[in-house]
Amino acid sequence: MSKRINELKIHIDILDKQIDKIVKRNKKRNKYFCNKCATIYTTPEYLNDHECRYIWNINRDNLSAYVWQIPVAERNNYNKELDKIEVDYRETIYIKKELNIRLVELIENIQVLSNRCHKCKESSKSIQNCGCDMKHLLCESCCEELDGKCPICSQDIDLQMCQICMNIGHSHIEVNCGNNHKICSECFQRIITSSSNPLCPFCRNEI
Repeated sequence: MSKRINELKIHIDILDKQIDKIVKRNKKRNKYFCNKCATIYTTPEYLNDHECRYIWNINRDNLSAYVWQIPVAERNNYNKELDKIEVDYRETIYIKKELNIRLVELIENIQVLSNRCHKCKESSKSIQNCGCDMKHLLCESCCEELDGKCPICSQDIDLQMCQICMNIGHSHIEVNCGNNHKICSECFQRIITSSSNPLCPFCRNEI
């Protein structure tokens, strides 16, 4: 849309220059030219008093005697299209701003909900995934009450506690240190990406 607006403005500037040349040419002949309706008058009074009407869609085939009307009609058509596009463009920008505001509100709501326990509905900084396929979030106190099933969807879960971050889950990974040490996937990724020579956090063997 913005590309089309720039194209229209370029065309309008070119036609305005052509119309200025027509106006200057008529002044030399002591005639007065209206650059809106392309009418020529013999006195400035007639020009100022006439009822101007925009001309549109001039047919080039029937303008052998009125060829000066062509740039005026084309310029008027471009201006008409430009006005419509700019209105649509402003409406689009307004809608985009409204959507951005709504998006920010949704992100804030998601952040609030991501810090809320799905069981007790209380907000807490120690929210963690309980280990079920639905990835339900539980606070620390609700995690301590787990009995092998998710309290929301009742799925059986094999719970393990990561000895580094103390989060409870079932996605633990063996670190390949030779001593069968396991940690959660988040801690494992943090270890192998933080050093070029990662070590097991428990026995310090190379991974």
